[in-house]
Amino acid sequence: MGKFATNTIVVSTDGNKPTTKQLVKRSFSRWIPFDALSFLGTNGKGWHDSIAKCYVVKADKFNEKKNEILQLEQIGLIGETS
Repeated sequence: MGKFATNTIVVSTDGNKPTTKQLVKRSFSRWIPFDALSFLGTNGKGWHDSIAKCYVVKADKFNEKKNEILQLEQIGLIGETS
């Protein structure tokens, strides 16, 4: 519900959807005492995201950038035949 309300999504460090293993790690890592204090560090990233190797990003901005990259990749394929 929180991700829906804030229009954010969780992505893996490579930009893809997180694996089931990453989501399980992320969920169980929230039980670490003082996890909330991990946001006070220099990168402002929670331990539950660091351990799972994930990021929380704004969905609309992420999808916009992802589409731009996909369009650029398509330009490189012009003229190629399979």
